[in-house]
Amino acid sequence: AVFPDDTDIPFHVIEEFWFYLTKNERQQDIRTPQKCVTDLTKMNDLSLFRDFSLSSKTARLHDEVLACLRLEFTKLEMTKLNQSLIDAIHETIEGKPWSELSGDHQYGWKFILHHAEQAGQTDLVNELLTDFRWLKGKLKETDVLLLQRDYHSSHLERDARSVGLAIDASRQVLTRRKEALALQL
Repeated sequence: AVFPDDTDIPFHVIEEFWFYLTKNERQQDIRTPQKCVTDLTKMNDLSLFRDFSLSSKTARLHDEVLACLRLEFTKLEMTKLNQSLIDAIHETIEGKPWSELSGDHQYGWKFILHHAEQAGQTDLVNELLTDFRWLKGKLKETDVLLLQRDYHSSHLERDARSVGLAIDASRQVLTRRKEALALQL
């Protein structure tokens, strides 16, 4: 229910989230990555996914399934689930700064701010959108259009809005030369 519509979710993100949510239960029910893939394959057999790829190791739920799942949770529960997903991803970098997120964790680079906003973590949103190391990493691992998208939040503080305006004004330069970020800010 926490994943955005029309988004391919890497199996490793589902595993991280699942492991995080069930870490207190794991002594009774040991979940391995292979067990998660087996469970996802069973869900695919039930036609819950619009797209399911063992080769790219991603799954995309039908929008209708997501809508039904979201109806099952209160706003507070959805807030907590989004926070749990943030915490699960943060555990992959062992509590280090978000700029240390692996380049392989494309889902984290693309959607951590979405989940932070959904979890009511506006401080984290504003912190990351003004953290040069995080901006540099996001630009390196994604592109300037995804970085610009992050600045469309209604919860931005003045400093974050200022950085967003500078990125908007620098879009053409940053599209050609990502390493020019420092000069453009």
